[in-house]
Amino acid sequence: MENNPIAVYEPFRAQLAELSEHNKSLVFDYATPSGNKEARSHIYKLRQTKAALDKARKAEKAASLEYGRRVDSEANEISEQIETMIAVHQKPLDEIEALEAQRIQKHQQAIAVMQASYAPPLDGHEQTAAELEAMFLSVEMVKVDDSWEEFVAEAAKVKDEAMRILKERLTRRVKYEAERAELEQLRAQAEAQAKKDYEAKIASEAAERAKREAEEKAEREKQEQAAKEQQAREAAEEKTRKEKEAADRKLLEEQLRSERLEKEKAAAEQRAKDAARETEERLKREAEAKAKQEAEELARREADKKHRGGINKAALDAFVKGGLPEVHAKKAVELIAQKAIPAVSISY
Repeated sequence: MENNPIAVYEPFRAQLAELSEHNKSLVFDYATPSGNKEARSHIYKLRQTKAALDKARKAEKAASLEYGRRVDSEANEISEQIETMIAVHQKPLDEIEALEAQRIQKHQQAIAVMQASYAPPLDGHEQTAAELEAMFLSVEMVKVDDSWEEFVAEAAKVKDEAMRILKERLTRRVKYEAERAELEQLRAQAEAQAKKDYEAKIASEAAERAKREAEEKAEREKQEQAAKEQQAREAAEEKTRKEKEAADRKLLEEQLRSERLEKEKAAAEQRAKDAARETEERLKREAEAKAKQEAEELARREADKKHRGGINKAALDAFVKGGLPEVHAKKAVELIAQKAIPAVSISY
């Protein structure tokens, strides 16, 4: 890439030395109005030169940017034409690669299926003999021939391994299930015998219990009959006793009721007398309290009237002493006492 100076900047480069020398020679008194103004004027001229440089830069760069866009556009057009030519030959190659990948994937998936057949279940499920036998037969039916192409050796190895492992598992499982079935049969026989023995024991106990209950029932009925006869005798005696007690109680209740009525009558008369006396006393107290309250209220009003009169008299004397005629002074005091004058009041 060439590093030749850009021609449009040459006039500005030519001014730099002169501008730099002139800038160094200038001394301004920035604190005075005239010196401050001269400094700002010098800066303004330098900014004008900088603005002209920026304008030239933008104009020069615009042309360069347009050229760069043309370079990219024409390159893209040529590249698209080349890609079109490549695609003509690349497509068949891609199709062949895809078919090859599918062929390899097909064989690998088939091998993976055989490998999965003897892998322990991930969920911990215990495979039954029937399930293992079905898996064994499924692997056994897989035909390993030239159709496996370059995977034939691996497929044969995986098939042999799968059949060996599945056969071992199937043998162990068949033995386990046979032993388990035998244990289940023995357990069922033992449970049946235990049930039979239990039922015989229950029947024997039921017969003994029925006999004992019959004997107990006969004895209980005999005792109940004797108890009923005794209860009948006691009931007759109790009835006679209660009838006598009822008659005595009724006579006593009549006597008590008569006495209670007399006492209640006397008490009612006494309560009426007490109530009349209390009412008379209460009315007397209330009349005395009312008279006392009214006397106190009258005395309070008289005292307040006297107190206010004294204060009003003092205010009247002050107005008169201050030169106000008595009639006017009296009116002024009345208006102030009635709160008719804003912001003026008498403190009693």
